[in-house]
Amino acid sequence: VSAYVRRHFTMLGGVLLLILAWSYRLGMYELLSSGSGNGGLFSFIDDHVVLPGMLLLSIVTLGAAVVVAWAGWSGQIRLAFIAVSTVLILSLISRTVAPLVVRRSVSAADQHSAELGYMGTRLAYTRRAYGVDRMRAESLGTGFANPSEAAARLAIWDTPTLTLATERMRRGRVVGDGAHWQATGSGLAALLVEHGNEGTPDGRDVWGVDRFDPTVADDRGLPVRPSGAALASYDLVLPEPAVYDSAPSYSVLSDSLQRLAGVEMSHTSSRLMHAWALQNFRLLFGDLPASRPVMVQRRAVRERLEALVPFFVQGGEVLPVIAADSLYWVVELYSASSTYPLSQRIMVLGEERGYFQHAATAVIHAASGRVRIIGESSPEAIAASWQMLFPQLFRASTTLPPAVRAALPPITDGARTQALAYAVAGLSAKDTLDVKHFAPAEGTDSSAYREPAHAVLPGLSGVALTWPLLDSTERVRGVVAASGGPTRVTSWIPMTSEGNRWGATVERLRMADSAQRETSATRASVHVVPLGGVPLYVQPTFLTRPGATPTLAHVATAIGDSVRVAPSLSAALNVAPRVPSPAATPAQQLRADSLYRVMRDALGHGDWAAFGRAFDALGLALRVTRP
Repeated sequence: VSAYVRRHFTMLGGVLLLILAWSYRLGMYELLSSGSGNGGLFSFIDDHVVLPGMLLLSIVTLGAAVVVAWAGWSGQIRLAFIAVSTVLILSLISRTVAPLVVRRSVSAADQHSAELGYMGTRLAYTRRAYGVDRMRAESLGTGFANPSEAAARLAIWDTPTLTLATERMRRGRVVGDGAHWQATGSGLAALLVEHGNEGTPDGRDVWGVDRFDPTVADDRGLPVRPSGAALASYDLVLPEPAVYDSAPSYSVLSDSLQRLAGVEMSHTSSRLMHAWALQNFRLLFGDLPASRPVMVQRRAVRERLEALVPFFVQGGEVLPVIAADSLYWVVELYSASSTYPLSQRIMVLGEERGYFQHAATAVIHAASGRVRIIGESSPEAIAASWQMLFPQLFRASTTLPPAVRAALPPITDGARTQALAYAVAGLSAKDTLDVKHFAPAEGTDSSAYREPAHAVLPGLSGVALTWPLLDSTERVRGVVAASGGPTRVTSWIPMTSEGNRWGATVERLRMADSAQRETSATRASVHVVPLGGVPLYVQPTFLTRPGATPTLAHVATAIGDSVRVAPSLSAALNVAPRVPSPAATPAQQLRADSLYRVMRDALGHGDWAAFGRAFDALGLALRVTRP
């Protein structure tokens, strides 16, 4: 080739060597995130051999880039070849040969002693990266005081099974990724938001809320409503939400009450701009709702949040919260990073991350679509930076209605990540407990849903989720509990081990219910909750025939060496069965349904006088006096 072409290629080679030198420099930081030790530990070899070698390599490569550029311009091709060969040989020596030689020359005992300091550093960074230092250590004995308390406040129905049973009975669809778990005066309730037209007297399309008692089942093994009413009517009928998880991307809705978060489409200019932007010219020439048409865009919950807070990672669940007669959607938001240095990598929400902490909570009013981003009162560093940049976007939790604040769910993904990090690093450097890890899903059928236990634990606000942790001898040492409500914290509740290994306890539960097990029976997860300072093991079994409604078959419990199997949790714990409250009379149900229809029709026509009369009549029918 000509001299001009040689100069051109050598100049490009020099530029590539400059980029390579910078990549070696960045590789020094990457080494802090994924070292050569076990599980990516930044080790003694990385600190004393690989890190200085990469610094030297970046300097030599930078010099080689200058040499190659000058040699190519002056025609010294041999000199350029020597420079490139030097970089390649030095890279092989510093990154492969030198670490191997040093590792072989140091004894295993000396290497382990040298690694102790680096392991302590990793544990400290792990606690910081996942907010373990924000966990609260509870005293021994926290939990249920007696079996009667546990029977009334521990759910035996998990969310997916309860959802499937409701959809089969209702012939409708449950909206959202779970239930609104609510602590009540008598124990625990699960509220599901449903969309369908089955079970309504006139067959109309209805959004409603059903309330169930997840701690019991009826004689047929079906879910029980606390009111004892039949499934012919909803506990609460809701207006059609403007925002929900499976909504279309945009719609033109009627907004006679002027509450929707959208753009009014009453003017030709707004219709023209939206028709052009959305490439839908029916918005310009077609018919729109007569009563104040409003364009609502990004009606899907996650799409709406992605437009507002794209810098946060959304939690894995879109959960409903019902306060008074209003529906809210709650999504947790997190600060996350895969390049945070020195911490243990944990798989969270489908990705391997080195940093994951709760940053904020998004509360969306379903009927209006308005979003409130509730920031943490003591935010971690990344969330604090975003709050400083966009102060108008974040609100304090005190700005929420008190009923919504009291009904906030636990921070599920954040608490589970804290539990995983705590199992690795402990609460502090002085934590002397044995190495802990999550309990395996032994004894659970592969088709069963695995989720933490839902319970109302004394001493914690709201409904709590619990994950059992085992020590190095495979015995339960305690549970990590995430509580909901106004003060949402993650707590470590230690328990006194009864001496039985996890595998042995699960096997005893399996053997105890084998005599009553049917071919269509499915074992759910083994839940562990504290009872008098010791572990209480509970495992429900459901009958899941294809196409049929899931029903509760029986419940197996284990406390110490005692194992019992019974049709209900109360019977298994040998306490008096819980009796549902009296059912509403058929006349009351019929009267309430008719008044709901009158109210909806009056609302659609804007007839507030008729709406008020129906509202007062509904209060009388339900024996509720309006203040």
